[in-house]
Amino acid sequence: ERVTCTVGNQQTSPALFIAKSNDTGGATKAPGDAVTFTLTITADATGSAVNDVQVKDLPAGGFSYRAGTWTANSSVRGNLVPAITTEPTYASPGTWQLGDMIAGEIVTLTYLADIAGDEQSGLYRDMAWANGTSVTDTEVLANADTGVFVGTEVNIAVPESISTSVNVNREEKKEGTSSVLGASTELPQTGANLIWL
Repeated sequence: ERVTCTVGNQQTSPALFIAKSNDTGGATKAPGDAVTFTLTITADATGSAVNDVQVKDLPAGGFSYRAGTWTANSSVRGNLVPAITTEPTYASPGTWQLGDMIAGEIVTLTYLADIAGDEQSGLYRDMAWANGTSVTDTEVLANADTGVFVGTEVNIAVPESISTSVNVNREEKKEGTSSVLGASTELPQTGANLIWL
């Protein structure tokens, strides 16, 4: 059932908001670590319903959605899994279907992403956006007045490997001419009698 909020005889405009965060707290991560991301989608309490809401989420390069780690909860409808929201498919970007949201409803999405083991050091940024339709079938973009895209950043540092080097010095000893000039040593032809050698 689709719900529309009205003020007097005039219908108010729908508004949608989205926010994204991660659980790093600004701490540096290493290749092979995991990060939990949270997306919060809110239908403005002073607006009308927003229908067919969907969220697009684009992880940073080297971050992979871990299957089975997702949740989807509504402040009004409770757990949206699996009746309303099914597991998102992450194929750059991932898509979440939230169904119809009434005014004032808040939907919270979470999932875990794994950082590739060969990721390089650097600051990795991700992004997300959301949209739906009004009861008159016009598009409603989340954060339309402040910027459609939201995102977080994760700093990655590759641990320095410990390396040791060994210097090998070659030492030669000469204990006299007899050890240097042996029977196998070739001498230039000087006309000397080799029997003396």
